[in-house]
Amino acid sequence: MYKINYPNSSIKIPSGLNIEGNKVLLLNYHESHDKAVQKMLSCPETMKYLKFMSKQPEGWSLEDAKNRRIARTKSQNDGLIVNFTIAIKKSMLDKNNISTFDDKEFLDPVSLQAKYNNLCPEFDLGTEKYIIAGVTGLQHIDLSSARAEIGIILDHRAWRSGFATEALLRVMKYSFEVLNLHRVEFWTTEANESMRGWLENVCKQQPESIFKDFLFSEGVYMDSYNYAFFELDWYDRLSKLL
Repeated sequence: MYKINYPNSSIKIPSGLNIEGNKVLLLNYHESHDKAVQKMLSCPETMKYLKFMSKQPEGWSLEDAKNRRIARTKSQNDGLIVNFTIAIKKSMLDKNNISTFDDKEFLDPVSLQAKYNNLCPEFDLGTEKYIIAGVTGLQHIDLSSARAEIGIILDHRAWRSGFATEALLRVMKYSFEVLNLHRVEFWTTEANESMRGWLENVCKQQPESIFKDFLFSEGVYMDSYNYAFFELDWYDRLSKLL
């Protein structure tokens, strides 16, 4: 029987955090990631369910990406979000037969660690190059009620290889086991069948609520789907997926 997580005033949001996974690394959002984030947020295929964020037709500038990072870093320092980029090593891409990333998109941890002090204190980044393939984390954190919302954007070139699954499960693990959250929410749209399919078929969770005509984008109203997970869901079944 699992205990219920209750709000705990001693729990604080860290100013930065890195988490090591089997397929992905969740890294503290860093200036070396700006170019990859700029490209990803400007990609129509990657952002097809988040078109309102993609700044089309011009897309994001590098300055936009930098300002986004700075703003989100401030929000994390204020305890409102936990922000990660999703890194994938080259050998893991090769293992999944993904060859669509250009050589210049890879980052070299050796040169980065030489340039930036204490880049990843939690674990050894090693010597293998990696790409920044997405962003994930927690937002709308309310520690007084032990709840938050999880979000993710993953470069479409890395879809359907289990990277998003591990990234989201790592964030859930951190949410329930470290931050001791009681409730974690996902929000998505009716059109995003892949996300709804993952939540309903892999995570075995049905929508808690459906908000009709909740969002307006590109001249049409869209329904918004809300899914809620609790610590019992995590310990009973979701943790076993890692």
